[in-house]
Amino acid sequence: MSYEYCSPLAKTSSQSSISTNATAPDLPGPGRLVGLLLDRVGKHLETLLNKCANQFALGPAHVAQEIRILSRHDEFTIPERYLAYSMHFSEKEMRVLRRRCRRLLKFAGSRLLSTQLVALNEISMLAIENSLIRTIFAECRLEHLEPKYLEPDLLLMSAKALSSIEEAATHALWSSIVLHPDYDIADLQVQSIKESLADPNTSFIANRHLVNAVQCTSLPISYALVGSFVEVATSRETWSSIEWSSLSNCLCEFARLEPTRFMFASFLYDVLTEPDRGKLFVRRNTSDSGMTFERVTDWSLDDCASFCVAFLTTLSGSADIFEQLSFIKDVDAGTRRLLEGTVLLDEMCIAYCHLKHFSGANYSERSPIIKMSNPHILPRAMAILARGLDDEIYRLETLLFESILQIECQILLVFVWLGGTCGSDTQDGYVASFVWSWREYFSFSQPPVRVYAFDLGRVFETFRKKRSAIEEIFQRHSDQNVSVDVLTCDYDDLMEIQVGEADTFDATGHYPILAGYDETGRAGRAHFCARIGSDPENWTCVPEGSSIASFTDAKGEIQDSPKFRVLVLRFDPSDTLEDSARNVEGIKNPTGPLHWRSIWPCEDPSLSYVMDESGYDWIKTKFIPFFERCAHVGEDEGFSEVIGSIERMNEYNIPESASSGGVLNDYSVPFDSEDSLDSESIERRAGASESREDGEGIEYWKAKSRRLEEEIAELKVKYPEAR
Repeated sequence: MSYEYCSPLAKTSSQSSISTNATAPDLPGPGRLVGLLLDRVGKHLETLLNKCANQFALGPAHVAQEIRILSRHDEFTIPERYLAYSMHFSEKEMRVLRRRCRRLLKFAGSRLLSTQLVALNEISMLAIENSLIRTIFAECRLEHLEPKYLEPDLLLMSAKALSSIEEAATHALWSSIVLHPDYDIADLQVQSIKESLADPNTSFIANRHLVNAVQCTSLPISYALVGSFVEVATSRETWSSIEWSSLSNCLCEFARLEPTRFMFASFLYDVLTEPDRGKLFVRRNTSDSGMTFERVTDWSLDDCASFCVAFLTTLSGSADIFEQLSFIKDVDAGTRRLLEGTVLLDEMCIAYCHLKHFSGANYSERSPIIKMSNPHILPRAMAILARGLDDEIYRLETLLFESILQIECQILLVFVWLGGTCGSDTQDGYVASFVWSWREYFSFSQPPVRVYAFDLGRVFETFRKKRSAIEEIFQRHSDQNVSVDVLTCDYDDLMEIQVGEADTFDATGHYPILAGYDETGRAGRAHFCARIGSDPENWTCVPEGSSIASFTDAKGEIQDSPKFRVLVLRFDPSDTLEDSARNVEGIKNPTGPLHWRSIWPCEDPSLSYVMDESGYDWIKTKFIPFFERCAHVGEDEGFSEVIGSIERMNEYNIPESASSGGVLNDYSVPFDSEDSLDSESIERRAGASESREDGEGIEYWKAKSRRLEEEIAELKVKYPEAR
């Protein structure tokens, strides 16, 4: 047997391995073990020190906050931040600002990944939202933005931070839109805007500029911008470049700022529920996902959404989604095994259940019907949902995508409705301003008549439509003191709860807007602002427990309606910052931070302080002169009514024996001391006098004559022209 094949092995000289005490991780020996141990301890120590730095406000987030304070971020409006120049700051302020920017750039070069990501994100946000900070960053050395090692998130954030500083063309395009809010829509560079939104290298910059642009441009421009955004998001070629969190923020800003933009909600609903468009949204041809869904069928999570929320609320002891997710993360192993394979362990499914349960939005002819819910919970669930949509490795996104988009449309419609619309297609349906007569619905002995008006940030836009209603109130109550109060508030402060035919108004868990009390003082039963469901123009007051709301129709007749909506605060007053205006004297019937103030005939001295300038000018130039004219006309008609009543009293036969009591001008009629002098009461009492027999006692007529004489004297003082 030949052993020649072994010869190479025999000729190969073997060498002993090198053992060293060096601590480098790529050298064998005991030193490497010690080095790896020290590296691990060092990383833990660095993490601990970074946590301590953040707790003591020494991290990148705190430095970014200092930069915002120094650059007067909260003092400047959005256009002013886009126009910020160094001349607005002193030389000392600019030196401090440059030092803070250099410090933030150094944080971007940290060896700790979490610190780097936070710093890079803050750099991107500051560079986009403030032109002066972007200029300072561009003047600094940007080598800290280069990633020191290969990490997908780090590479992405570094590229975004660098683009945020250097993409001058994109910033110039969007700055021209933000700085010209009344831009002619014909001059709008729609194609450039779409290219900016669709370009993967600049889309995130354009997305964030768009959120700012929606807040400060006119309605047609905002509509065109957001429409372009949705068009890019629904395009097969460009939808993967969209930041879904920016889309969510943009839609919420669009709905919040101007409630009349509810038309966009229906447009978005049409776009996202179109079959072909829906397929583009849910189609996901990725090689690593292992599956592709054309459409979602047999979807049952909607049916059990309320159960899931109730179950998690019971387990965690809180209805807050953040508390529930924290509880799920910390749940013991035994409970986790029991919940394994259910939606209760999935963050995105829990967010979906919250959106579905708390929105209470259903579609009847594409109009949202709102149930009593907790609307402040919705933005939290939307944030979690957007975070899941941004996560590329979140595979459940493929399955939930279509349903989530549809529920986002529903939430948008809910926000729009809560912002002031009422599901009506007419502009009269908006909660802009309203009036009603206090006395029409309350049982006072001698109440003043109060006319109420809301100022919801629209400067009494529908006041012209209410003139006739106010004039009628002054005419009907010309013999009483009429006063006018105003409630100043924002659209974000209010929402409505609906009471149906088989329901009664229950204020439990809600904060209805207080209108007043049905007796003098605070001991009476409270009445709250409401409007009629069948006719949103008719407002009234209802007490708690009411199943029917009474109102005055266009003909001046009292009607009852089993359907009505009660105006309530959108948030718990304890969750809102205290309004300094609430501490100023003169408030009436407060509900949380909201309250009424008098505007006529005695103006509240603090009214100019608590109202915006344009609204106060409207009151001084439009409201008060109009009320003065109404009061003057009402007095003239009241005087004519008194003369007519006295002439009618002449026609009644008064016994001669009554003259011994002293009959004033031979006019006498049997009045009760608490009766008011109006035509109905006069005729009613006259009929009663005719039915009396001639044998009525003299003392009776003497007393009646004296009381009539006193009332006529009071009327002469009130109406001196009667003499």
